[in-house]
Amino acid sequence: MAAYEPIARNYSIFPTKPKVGSGKVLAANTNVDGTGTLVPVFPAGADGAIVDSISIVHLGANTAATVLRLFVKDGSNYSLFFEKTIPTNAGSQVAESVFYDILFNGTDRKRLILPPNSQIVACVGTALTAGLLVTCFGGDY
Repeated sequence: MAAYEPIARNYSIFPTKPKVGSGKVLAANTNVDGTGTLVPVFPAGADGAIVDSISIVHLGANTAATVLRLFVKDGSNYSLFFEKTIPTNAGSQVAESVFYDILFNGTDRKRLILPPNSQIVACVGTALTAGLLVTCFGGDY
């Protein structure tokens, strides 16, 4: 046996309370550096937060295709961490809109752990008529 054996952490950290945050995104913003019109969708608490999934849905007829961009805002710094192409939507009362679910479960994508008091903000590349609802599901630490 070696004189020194590092001790591995063998405990898990779980959120203390579930949290859901959302925002309506519709104004065009072609910037990819975190400037321009951004919509807050999920604020982290004082001890940080984890986001398990993000759901995106059309809020009606959107005749322009766009790209949804998600940033982590940590104080005054913005980091682009995800983009998703969103096609047009007819906005029917007899057919469902397409939901897009993004999983951050460590398998499909890396875990999304936010620093204390940071937030997720969103924008779209082209203007939308009805907009998109971006909803984050997670919890505060």
